[in-house]
Amino acid sequence: VSGQEMEDRAVASIEDAVAYTAGVATNNYGYDPRFDQVYVRGYPVHIYGDYRDGLRQMTGVYATFRTEPYSLEQLEIVKGPTAALYGQTTPGGLLNSVTKRPHKDAQNNVYGRFTNTESYESGFDYNLGLSENGEWASRIVGLARYGETSNDIQDDRQMFAPTIRWQPNANTDLTVYTLFQHDETDASATLLNLNGAILDYRTSDADYDYQKQDQFQVGYELTHDLNNVPVTLAQNARFGYFDLEARYLTGGVTGGGWKNSNTEYHRAAQAVQETLWSAQVDNQAITTFETGNVKHEVLTGLDLMYSQSDYRFGSSGVLSDYTFFLNNPDKAISGTTPAYTTFDDVTYNQSGLYVQDQIELGNWRLNGGVRFDYAERKRISRLTNTGSTDYNTATTFNASVLYAFDNGVSPYVSWGTSFLPSTSQDSEGKMLTPTEGEQYEVGVKYEPVGFDSFVTISAYRLTEDNVARYAGYSSSVGSYYESIGKLESRGLEIEGAANVTESLSLIANFAYNNAKIVKGSYRGNTPLVTPEKTASTWANYTFHDGPLSGFGIGAGVRYTDSTYANYNNTSKNKPYTLMDAAIRYDFGAISNKLEGLSLAINGTNLTDKEAAICNNGYCYQNEGQTIAATLKYDW
Repeated sequence: VSGQEMEDRAVASIEDAVAYTAGVATNNYGYDPRFDQVYVRGYPVHIYGDYRDGLRQMTGVYATFRTEPYSLEQLEIVKGPTAALYGQTTPGGLLNSVTKRPHKDAQNNVYGRFTNTESYESGFDYNLGLSENGEWASRIVGLARYGETSNDIQDDRQMFAPTIRWQPNANTDLTVYTLFQHDETDASATLLNLNGAILDYRTSDADYDYQKQDQFQVGYELTHDLNNVPVTLAQNARFGYFDLEARYLTGGVTGGGWKNSNTEYHRAAQAVQETLWSAQVDNQAITTFETGNVKHEVLTGLDLMYSQSDYRFGSSGVLSDYTFFLNNPDKAISGTTPAYTTFDDVTYNQSGLYVQDQIELGNWRLNGGVRFDYAERKRISRLTNTGSTDYNTATTFNASVLYAFDNGVSPYVSWGTSFLPSTSQDSEGKMLTPTEGEQYEVGVKYEPVGFDSFVTISAYRLTEDNVARYAGYSSSVGSYYESIGKLESRGLEIEGAANVTESLSLIANFAYNNAKIVKGSYRGNTPLVTPEKTASTWANYTFHDGPLSGFGIGAGVRYTDSTYANYNNTSKNKPYTLMDAAIRYDFGAISNKLEGLSLAINGTNLTDKEAAICNNGYCYQNEGQTIAATLKYDW
């Protein structure tokens, strides 16, 4: 997903950015700006498959790093198991965010934006050459947003990301980057559910709840080509920190829920506080050589990852002050934050050794990789000095073969495995068993000669054993998960993009995913909120001549099939279709003096289609209508 595409659609979140990608879903918990929720082929990649610049963004017990699209050059979605290169991740794939870097002659910009939801935003992206010969360069990206998004959910953000790059010669390249970001949203987007009817009121109360998160990252990327030998050494390292504080109201506790002939909803207050430190380093050696007519590119690597989380949780129990009255729904709620009763230290220590060989023999492309992982997980209660520690090792593989015909057609077949330990626990406080995944995929890629376009058709069979899904809160352990057994997905994806003319570009995709639980207590059922069919298309047209010169328009449609709302498959979420559009004008068409100035108006969910999305007893709403006007200046 290119930076230009994200700009054309005025994306405000990672979910918006990937909305037109085959096999990707974003609404499994409805519209909830607390987290960057992305599912690939039915698996959540925003928890264990969220990468930034090739390094995983570690997660805590509750909190996750958030990513601002404006800070990115592009987004990369890798489908299927990627364990041989990236280690412990979901079998569905991973999402990699590529941060903006200093580039020679790169454009600068500044913009302002406001929306019909009363959100106000401004940002800047500035490149600065620090030396005449280009040895030193820097880039500074910043953003500030205040106000509400659709569904009256607060979504404030301030982000500042300076970067510096040093290229002393043709062989050495060092980039050092930092990120400061503050986010503040509502802490719960869950809607009240009355006998299956979704009410337009939240389970919590916007006057009471909040979620505040501060995050900081600093890292570097270093590459060096050795003289006289075809070897490149690379090191990618990052330190990360976030601090989160949240509180909200919920009826999902003992004594909570609907009472008095369903006229009162009894609630308790809950609070979460979490601090996480993480450190990662990935060391690589890339060697290129030939054996006869065979070209090799061998990648050997060792990566290390460590994180430590200080997690606290507290609950007030059901209190009358927090009761929701159906006959007086607008009554304001106030109260204190409950005391913390759970104090857990959670540590995660991982190391991985991997090697991969990319082989080129004529038109044949072959790829093979193997990785050995060691992982240590520990969760200890400070109050009782008890807990659990798990040690796991695993070997994962990947292999693929592709033949590139001269006419642009490239059939391929691939196989890969995955391994994922988790720091999550069950209702008894025990660590969950690591999951193991495997995927077989066949397909064909087509990139026509002389026509700027591509089409990919792929079919896959993907399995994961020891699948774990969020199950709820417990007063004794806090958030807990449960294993639902073994999951199998059989799917077909068709996706393509084309610059048809200088003015017209198209994106289109279709995905079919037949997912079933094949082992466990829910055997034969379909997993929660996993659509069988999704489709989308986006068209973009720019007028370069005539009376409409300077204008550009875009339009898109997204379809999501019906999904099951519970593990027993007795309740369903309805299918829905959303429509998006954009119109923009380049004022440079009027005068050269206005070159670089542009105005864009983007609409998301234009018809304000409301779709309830229920997930294991919790119900949410999809993203509502948002109209955004953006005034931008490039130079």
